[in-house]
Amino acid sequence: MTRAAMSVDLIVLAGGRARRLDGAVKPAVEVAGRTLLSRVLDARGLARNVVVVGPEEARAAVPDDDTSELTWTLEDPPFGGPVAGIVAGLAALEHATASGPADWVLLLACDLPWAADAARLLVPAASDPGLPASVHGLHLVDAGGRAQWLAGIYRLAPLRA
Repeated sequence: MTRAAMSVDLIVLAGGRARRLDGAVKPAVEVAGRTLLSRVLDARGLARNVVVVGPEEARAAVPDDDTSELTWTLEDPPFGGPVAGIVAGLAALEHATASGPADWVLLLACDLPWAADAARLLVPAASDPGLPASVHGLHLVDAGGRAQWLAGIYRLAPLRA
């Protein structure tokens, strides 16, 4: 599949209680003068549709002039974790797009300040024509060898399953 033929949607997980941050609104935490959420949203140019899953307070982490074309939703139950967030994001994508489902879903956690850089690696890797259909997704692995499941790109059907 060529990149031109590949469709990608983006789900940004922007929830969490931020216990290690004394309860701060995690998406609004600033790194080098920009919020974590605005940094992750730098990846939106790679996607047709963008869903942000997070509490109402997360909206303030995006500049007013930068909120167009975003769909917002909240997982059920609120703060239900990443799986609940993915389910909510997938449901919101179903309603957000008139062009049908995407081939791939880029899944990024907002607390990864480098997530947009990761997306710029993941999308071309997923569009590689030599990638076997049996590969359901790609994700990053950190320097310690830990899978970073929330910095990944996944085929839609297996992600839903």
